[in-house]
Amino acid sequence: MKTTSRIFLSSLLAIALILTTAMGSYAGTINHGNFAGTDVAYLTVTESSTTDPVPLFGTPVVVGNQMRFFEPVPLPNPSLGFGAFSVGGVADVTDGFLSFMVRSRPGLGIGLIRFDEGGDYGLAGFAPAQAKVIARLLVDSIRIDEVSGVPVAPFSISGATMFMDSLPETPPPFWSNTLGFNVQAALTANGYPLTSAATKITVRLNNNLQALSQANSVANIVKKRFNVDIDTRIDRDFIPEPSSMVLAMVSMIALASSRRR
Repeated sequence: MKTTSRIFLSSLLAIALILTTAMGSYAGTINHGNFAGTDVAYLTVTESSTTDPVPLFGTPVVVGNQMRFFEPVPLPNPSLGFGAFSVGGVADVTDGFLSFMVRSRPGLGIGLIRFDEGGDYGLAGFAPAQAKVIARLLVDSIRIDEVSGVPVAPFSISGATMFMDSLPETPPPFWSNTLGFNVQAALTANGYPLTSAATKITVRLNNNLQALSQANSVANIVKKRFNVDIDTRIDRDFIPEPSSMVLAMVSMIALASSRRR
């Protein structure tokens, strides 16, 4: 009896060790680095997951002021696939976390930020079995860290938004979510003049895909597009750094001297 108990206890410990090791492998974090756009730079673009190995988003590319994931081009760190698959009643959840900073170039500010995602999905089964997929986008926070080039006590845009879509049972078969935030309106609501602009923000979001099924049914959903887009505006209150002012003055003096000649 004691031997049986020891064997049973050893088996439980082995299972616990395997589960702990598996969960640990999913708790990784990848910092993809910094990416420069036309008017803004995306800094410290970082992803993690508590359910799946990373990368899920993969290395982004920036076109204009838009940061794009899942671009169909060779990348040094491609995504392994962001999707969820369920069959015979075994549910699947894929959770991905993404964070990054956005900094505008001198003289410009961040006016609007938009998120756009999409992909495809499929549902199949024999009646009365049911299948279901859900795409969920939760913007945890958009924090303003700098106004008109000057660091401020950080404050977040109120009303973090969650978009949760239980997709129809007759697939199109495409799905998409779109969210937008007015950063300039948040500045005005916090007492800043219309001439000022946010020049650095920090964004944190949670992306979630779920697939649910019953016996004799199958459900799958895949994310194939995730874009972040920034609209900039002129920052009339921007104060250049002293070094920039000196360079500007030197340039003006040099220009004036050349004209006298």
